[in-house]
Amino acid sequence: MAFALTVIPLCAVLGVAIDYPCASNLRSTLQAAADAAVLAAGAQGSDDDATLEATVARFMDANLTASAKAALGSVRVTFTKPATIRVEAQAVSKNSFLKLVGIDVTPVAVTSEAVMGNPLEVALVLDNTGSMAGPKEAALRKAVGDLVGTIMVDQADVKVAVVPFSQYVNVGVGNGTAPWLAVTALPALVTWAGCVRSRPQPLDVSDRSPEIPYPFLAQQSSLSRNYFCPNPLTPLTAEKSVVVAGP
Repeated sequence: MAFALTVIPLCAVLGVAIDYPCASNLRSTLQAAADAAVLAAGAQGSDDDATLEATVARFMDANLTASAKAALGSVRVTFTKPATIRVEAQAVSKNSFLKLVGIDVTPVAVTSEAVMGNPLEVALVLDNTGSMAGPKEAALRKAVGDLVGTIMVDQADVKVAVVPFSQYVNVGVGNGTAPWLAVTALPALVTWAGCVRSRPQPLDVSDRSPEIPYPFLAQQSSLSRNYFCPNPLTPLTAEKSVVVAGP
């Protein structure tokens, strides 16, 4: 009797531990496919509904695994003029343990929206600090390659930039005289290798024009170049190989 009373809550616990991660993985896969599809559709510059729907369907199919395709339900594409594309996708994740308590499937739904651009401009902000060394960096580079291979397609006017995600960002020494950066005279044995800090709050989380210039980070001339921050960022470019190489 006691065992029978514990079966239902035990199945529920196992369902949360096993079935929920499966649904979560399906949602991540579906979201990535929807993001790629809406970006590809936006890059075309077309406002024809049939063309947009065909592009979304093609890219969804190319970026979903076989199991995700089997779980896929409806995909809705809406275009709001003048330039907003929205993709809504639904799927169902079949449960193994939760079905024992009457929950056969877990619904999954994602939404992705993009503003059509001509050209389409995408900035990838990627962590390339020491903590990413090894397999993590390899996986990140593969993900970048997959993404640019999806959106930087023939006849698509797409430009991509790559910005390191770090405490300091290397904007390149060539921007030393830019109006948004004030590099002052440096004392002897001190140099500037292109690194800038975040602006003071609340500008550190804003994309407002920098009426307060970005503070620069100087370093001792005896140290290796870029010792305190990663390699220079990659400005917007239409060259896929440059994006994949990254900073």
